[in-house]
Amino acid sequence: MFKILQTNWGRILPYLFFILSFAISLAFGFYTVQRGIFSYILILLVLTGSFYQLTKIPFDFYKFNFYKFIFFGLILRILFSFSHPIWEDDWARYLWEGGLVSKGISPYLYAPEFFFGTNAKFSFPESSSELLSRINHPDWTTIYFPLIEVYFFLIHQLSSYSLTALKMGYILFDLGIVYFIYSLKNAKSAILYFLFPVLLKEVYGNAHFELIPLFFLLFSIWLNEKSFDRTAWFVFGLGIHCKLFIIFFIPLLLFRWNPERNKDFFSIPRLTKCIIYLALGVIVPFAFLPILLDGNWKWNLFSVFSFGRDFEFNSLLFPIIKILFRENARIIVIILLAVAGVFLFLQRKNRFQTKEKAFETNGYFFLFFLALAPIVNPWYFLFLLPFLFWENPGGKSSLLWVLVAIPQMAYLTYTNLGFFRQESGHFGYYNLPIFVRITEFTLFLIIFSLESRIFSIILYILSNILNSWKKLRPPPKKGKRDFYEEDRSFRKPKQN
Repeated sequence: MFKILQTNWGRILPYLFFILSFAISLAFGFYTVQRGIFSYILILLVLTGSFYQLTKIPFDFYKFNFYKFIFFGLILRILFSFSHPIWEDDWARYLWEGGLVSKGISPYLYAPEFFFGTNAKFSFPESSSELLSRINHPDWTTIYFPLIEVYFFLIHQLSSYSLTALKMGYILFDLGIVYFIYSLKNAKSAILYFLFPVLLKEVYGNAHFELIPLFFLLFSIWLNEKSFDRTAWFVFGLGIHCKLFIIFFIPLLLFRWNPERNKDFFSIPRLTKCIIYLALGVIVPFAFLPILLDGNWKWNLFSVFSFGRDFEFNSLLFPIIKILFRENARIIVIILLAVAGVFLFLQRKNRFQTKEKAFETNGYFFLFFLALAPIVNPWYFLFLLPFLFWENPGGKSSLLWVLVAIPQMAYLTYTNLGFFRQESGHFGYYNLPIFVRITEFTLFLIIFSLESRIFSIILYILSNILNSWKKLRPPPKKGKRDFYEEDRSFRKPKQN
């Protein structure tokens, strides 16, 4: 028995058993929120611990058994699609807004609370009344851009107010993502992504739509590598349209990892064309929704932009920045990100000369954004999965993928822990105890401390900054010794 566990299949089977059991328990209602948030934390520890064994399996094993794992992953997705979301209610707004658009009603003009009263102009089936009661912040209009609303509409057309249909629609995007990871990296990275427990829980359990912008992101990178420059920038614009922070992956399109083929990339005519196609990708989808809304071009994007301006949740470094700079905290975050972007531009020849370095560097850049951002939902970290190295150059398994699992602690809110909202607003569904944030930050530091490769990169960056500073220093004036130069005159031997 012990010898079997030492084989490749023996290492993988425990995780496959645990994730399949979790999927079945959710699909058939054996596991619900009534079990308590700490039961989920225990399940997460088991899944994360057993998943570690998958990262130690050789590349060839995944390549040889690629379609077996894809088939198993599809079974998991189907099971999770029949489950009810746990500790999440965003899905209710998705289904509700899909129904609104199907009736020609703009979700940008009418907030859910408009339909609470009996004086509402529009009638809805009784099946939608429960959805309406579950929507958080019902006084806000939609915070999603038109292309996402079109997806909600299409799902509603296939099956009205169906949570299962909403989830299963993501499978098409997911299979495309697997193909792009397989093509850009290898079979192992593709399978590890496809079987990652947090991905299955957040997308097919809780119905978050993050796979749609991730699909456009990887599609654009794939097109970029195939030299379809203009199409790549247009598709990248579609990704930004779906999720604004996709903009932080733009270095992968700007700094090509084949400099000999793209020496003229930064020429003004070529760069101008790329910017035009990028802008078209962002703007064109705005024409889709009015077509579905009987030509209604009236917009109210207040909620879309106010969400990032007014809310804070699960932020790591932003509370410290806010204490130091108060109302200017968001400006400081923008400045820090801009400085990091300039540094990447100056280091593009070193950090983007190969595909592996480019993926690694941009992954750290996006992680830096997540560390500074005021709103850091746990599912945002899913965008890191295609860019993490699953194996270090020395063959040692990397632990960076754990960074995607740690933010699941954000579900330890006051309400989920049993503390209900008070009149002061101190306790609530979206408020985290301070010990949760400290624990998250500590776990992040532990993972980084175990990755010696990261420290070598940091030392490399610091040495480059120091060398650049030395080159910028003015030379000492003739006849005067530099302030830092040691006085060695007393060491000269006496002459007879």
